[in-house]
Amino acid sequence: MYKNVHNGWLPIDPELLSQLKSSLQQGAYAADRTVLIRELQCDIALFVYCIRELANLLDDEEVGGQPPNPVDLLRQASKEDLLEILGRPPEQISVHRLSETSPMQASCLRQAMIGAHIAELLANVRGVNPELA
Repeated sequence: MYKNVHNGWLPIDPELLSQLKSSLQQGAYAADRTVLIRELQCDIALFVYCIRELANLLDDEEVGGQPPNPVDLLRQASKEDLLEILGRPPEQISVHRLSETSPMQASCLRQAMIGAHIAELLANVRGVNPELA
């Protein structure tokens, strides 16, 4: 199961990918990456994919052996790195398609998104950095 997810990844929204790439090329996120982060969070598969790929680009010496805050990776990434990652065709990112998900798979994805949102809200209430929730 792990190999299937790792190799095939999760289905992404190709329209969002295209929109993000276009906005990034136009410099829409140059002043504030918060908008990019929020837009990426609309597609959990694309969000985690970007973080995974940015982490792969990191050199262990750069972070001193400490794992960085995943959202900080997005904040601190160069425009070129983000364009390289988001510039890949959807079929290179994932072999799966949202249009081909079964109702049960779609339900599981919805539940995961709801759970992630609730964790973020609870983190705010408990004084925990919601980016780490």
